[in-house]
Amino acid sequence: MDLTRETISKVDVLVIGAGPAGFMAATWMARCGINARIIDKRGTKIFTSQADGLQCRTLEILDSFGFADGVWKESNHMLEICLWNPDSEGKLRRSDRTPDTIPGISRFQQVVLHQVQFFLNSLEEHSNIKVERGIFPYTLAFDETKAEDPNEYPIEVVLQHLTDDQINPRQSQATRDGAATSDGLFRSNIAADDDTDEVLSDAHENELTVINETVKAKYLIGCDDYEHCDWWTAYQIGQRVASNFSQYDRMNVSMQDTYNLGWKIAAVLNGTANRSMLRTFSRLFSGRPAKDIMDEEGISMEEFKDAFEKGNLFASGVSVNYGASIIVAKEDDAAAQGYEIGVTQNINARVIGKEHLATNIKIGMRMPSFKVLN
Repeated sequence: MDLTRETISKVDVLVIGAGPAGFMAATWMARCGINARIIDKRGTKIFTSQADGLQCRTLEILDSFGFADGVWKESNHMLEICLWNPDSEGKLRRSDRTPDTIPGISRFQQVVLHQVQFFLNSLEEHSNIKVERGIFPYTLAFDETKAEDPNEYPIEVVLQHLTDDQINPRQSQATRDGAATSDGLFRSNIAADDDTDEVLSDAHENELTVINETVKAKYLIGCDDYEHCDWWTAYQIGQRVASNFSQYDRMNVSMQDTYNLGWKIAAVLNGTANRSMLRTFSRLFSGRPAKDIMDEEGISMEEFKDAFEKGNLFASGVSVNYGASIIVAKEDDAAAQGYEIGVTQNINARVIGKEHLATNIKIGMRMPSFKVLN
């Protein structure tokens, strides 16, 4: 794009952040013919991946776009999880095994693979959308008076096209032992928060030397809110008791979130759905914990394994159960399932599902996987 010092453009959807969630949103826009852009502040794509563990439900979603087969063939399949504990002599020994993915819940199982190239290929095949790199969202304004008019562009974002120094800032952090880290992707410890604040500070200082672009948009999808870690190979597991669910399998849930949101925004923009449907969007994994577990004297391995397997079902994404809404015809109240936004219609105007006619199909959940033979 040939830019002067400042340009003004219009777009139906602006996607900020070219991570897995951003690519999922952009893929929907590409498939539905939506006028969209996707930007990222980084100068290049991430080659070693921010996250690469794809749960079976995420693979089912990728299959709906037609490229899960390539992911399945190229990925490393996660087959088994082993649990290790000290024996009576204090030596660490394998105490149990459990399948990585619960058998029978999906035709897929968990795999690991850096998946960005599959999204890039899909965008190129179905649209002219390309990732615009080295671009940073500087300011955001929203005109509520224009929000309900489908012909207006109520969102105004000022984008800064960053300089090479801003795209690739030198690392100023130090490791825990005080040694300065080197430039590049490798760091000897988990990095501090990402460099958004640093880039924003530089942008303030260099307002007169960078190129600004004003984008007017109907919808904005922000997918750039994460704590930055270029690469790390170990993590700690903490046992906690919480009153609310706040942390989740970030990549898979964010991809499922934007899959959920993407088709709804596209349907509204194409005129096939009313804007009220957007109110049905809520986090896929929201609500209360299924069960609080606390044992002051420790937990038995049988209890741990049971909780671990239930956690696997939760993380897989196949157990999500949507509450009643204008697109989910069930009798229960959305609030009863822990959803933040109640979107139930007047009971006299709603279509009520008759679950007893198909007892193995749960309204509000995904269709179970079955092999069809002919």
